[in-house]
Amino acid sequence: MVDTPAELVTDLARQQLGGGAAALVAKALADRSGGGDQAPERSARVFLSAVTVAGFRGVGPSSRLALVPANGLTIVLGRNGSGKSSFAEALELALTGDTYRWSRRTKIWRENWRNVHHGESAIRAEFVEEGVGSTVVGVDWGDGAGLADRSVWVRRGDGEPEAGAGALGWARAIELYRPLLSYDEVGGLLTDGPTRLFDKIDAVLGIDRITDAQKELADEVKRLRAPVSEMTGERRELKQLLEAVDDPRAERVRAALGRRRVDTAAIRALVTGTGSGQLEDLVALRALSEAEVPPVAEVVGELRAAADVLARNAVAVADQAEARSALLRQALALHTEHGDGPCPVCGHGVLDEEWSARARAGLAAEDRDATAYRAARRRVEDAVRRATVLIASVPRPPSTPRFALPAAAAATSAWEVWATAPQDPVRLAEHLDRAGAILTAAVAELRDQAGQALAGAEDTWAPIAARVAAWCDLADRANQAERETVDADEAATFLAAQVGKLRDERVAEISGHAKTVWAALRHDGHINLGDVQLTGKGTMRRVRLGVALDGIGAEAIGVMSQGELHALTLALFLPRATRPTSPFRFLVLDDPVQAMDAATVDGFAGVLDRLAAKRQVIVLTHDDRLPNAVRTLGINANVLRVEREPGSVVTVHENQR
Repeated sequence: MVDTPAELVTDLARQQLGGGAAALVAKALADRSGGGDQAPERSARVFLSAVTVAGFRGVGPSSRLALVPANGLTIVLGRNGSGKSSFAEALELALTGDTYRWSRRTKIWRENWRNVHHGESAIRAEFVEEGVGSTVVGVDWGDGAGLADRSVWVRRGDGEPEAGAGALGWARAIELYRPLLSYDEVGGLLTDGPTRLFDKIDAVLGIDRITDAQKELADEVKRLRAPVSEMTGERRELKQLLEAVDDPRAERVRAALGRRRVDTAAIRALVTGTGSGQLEDLVALRALSEAEVPPVAEVVGELRAAADVLARNAVAVADQAEARSALLRQALALHTEHGDGPCPVCGHGVLDEEWSARARAGLAAEDRDATAYRAARRRVEDAVRRATVLIASVPRPPSTPRFALPAAAAATSAWEVWATAPQDPVRLAEHLDRAGAILTAAVAELRDQAGQALAGAEDTWAPIAARVAAWCDLADRANQAERETVDADEAATFLAAQVGKLRDERVAEISGHAKTVWAALRHDGHINLGDVQLTGKGTMRRVRLGVALDGIGAEAIGVMSQGELHALTLALFLPRATRPTSPFRFLVLDDPVQAMDAATVDGFAGVLDRLAAKRQVIVLTHDDRLPNAVRTLGINANVLRVEREPGSVVTVHENQR
């Protein structure tokens, strides 16, 4: 069976929401298990039996205001300055630790709280508590102690005193159903600001467990949405920043940020330069900053040495030696096959053994020369090949349109000369020596300029890259939070709707009571009080107090006189303080009739009479009109009179009618 509004809302959530959202509602309400839709700490009925004051405000020697702890009306009458309000302020201080008047006045009020005629200061508030009997709250100050330097204790029945007002267990109930209303509070309740009045009325509706859960879920939605808002704002700023940066990475990152669905992995690749086929100018610039022309001295030396060796073995001589060797080999073969005989070439000589020996020796020498010649040619060819590879190993300086480098043209021209190489080894050596020196110098200058340009680009880009990378992390968190927000948002929306329904239902009850009180106070009827409405949220929450002024709608605060506003405050306060769930069966009103006209005082007397049928009502006043109205209307009331004599001696006279 559903017993509390929180349990009712939890049950509705399970019926109406998805599993995730319903679970969030249930958890939020469970986390608020001590909330206000349950009974206050102590729900036993409490009546006020006496207030004793010494050395406090207008009271010097100890004075006791004794009351009948039962339903009924008591009027405490006393002239201004008689000390009657000191009893009300003492009771308020004992129960709440402060007074409404002091909290809104300059510190002189707090500094002059001691009575000037009596040094010992103390307060005793006595109650009759159902199921307990006598309960006493004591407040004591030592000699010379300040207002805050007080000791507070509580004694229930015949038990031992317990230190601290917390022993009462009434803190929550006092906050919800505050049974005390001073004249300052009557004048200030409607002018304290719309949010304060909203909170005072909202607090007694018994739904604060649900409103707290609503705030928790709203805060959770706000927390989950924060990365999305932060990401959106940061993306806007980043795009503006990137637009002003002359860097190819900036262009591409900005374009990526402009897409509906942002690919953070792709943006990270752009930031770090790991993406494929991108940032050509920067790649070229980095290559130029690392460009080198390999040393040519060794290759040049080898070319020249090989050419020199080849020069000593002329091609023509080497070719003739090879032809002669071939002829001699044929003649030797002839001699070997046919023996001695005339020379087949000249016809005069004889091919005999002697000739054969000489021919073989000469052929061996010529073979050595041919071998040396062929080796020299291979050496030259290898040296030329090595030089060609060396030339090809130096790439053409890449162009960098975005980065204008003054040395680029000279380096490109030097490279073009370098790349056009002759094949003759001697001329090739000369070319490498001369063109290599020019290219080396040009590339060195270009490398320095490229390095400076790259360093400048990186110095500009590095902080931007870090910020973009951080944004990518934020975007990833935001995307995750956005997915989690769906359930939280649904739960928060549902709970807000339930709070609105419950609030309207319960405010309607208070509104009805307030209209009844208002009608009794303003019996002439030219201003009719409309419904009391709690509207808005956050800093915009307010209480709408609509009235009909001779049939024309208006806002109460804008059209009412001071006396009417006081009457309206009472109309709002009395239903709040007399809620059935309040444990306090007493109600203390300090000077509530000051700004009332005679007709309103008569109406107020009737209201007090009806309240006194179910409550102990104590009204402190300096105005004789209230006791006169009570007498005239035949209302049963106990009237006490407070008088103050020299030395702040305050006396309470009983049964004065």
